[in-house]
Amino acid sequence: MANPAATNCIDKGYDYSIRTDENGSQYGVCYKEGYTECDEWALYRGECEVVIKEERNATGIPPRSEGQFCGGIAAIRCQEGLACKLEATYPDAGGSCVKECDCSLMTNGTDVACFGCAYDNETGSFNCRNATSDQTPYVRDPNEIGIPYACYCDKGGCALAQ
Repeated sequence: MANPAATNCIDKGYDYSIRTDENGSQYGVCYKEGYTECDEWALYRGECEVVIKEERNATGIPPRSEGQFCGGIAAIRCQEGLACKLEATYPDAGGSCVKECDCSLMTNGTDVACFGCAYDNETGSFNCRNATSDQTPYVRDPNEIGIPYACYCDKGGCALAQ
């Protein structure tokens, strides 16, 4: 039977190695070049995160994952691909980490459009467009001919590519 902690490490895309401490005991480590490393079982239990070494803030707090608190007086950063959506505008405001681009194709039965939020790096703000109650997720008909619809993010928010 495979070691579930080692399997978890590899399934998450990390490298895995067995190390020997000064007493001769062996232990597994999950790591990635340029990132922190975690004991295999700590990662398995969710007690450790493999994060980019250089991105820790001045207080040593590693970047947070989606849905976790960010900002605040400690200026806690988000992991790559996420942005801190602040809940206020004062200098030490906090918020939560969200996807920089979270757009979805929606339809009202006739038209297709993109809805969601896109982060604008220049202004440091989100441009969001919410779907209306008559919008439902767009599902492409397998018999549909032509280039499929797709959403992409730009400064103005979610945009439709067709």
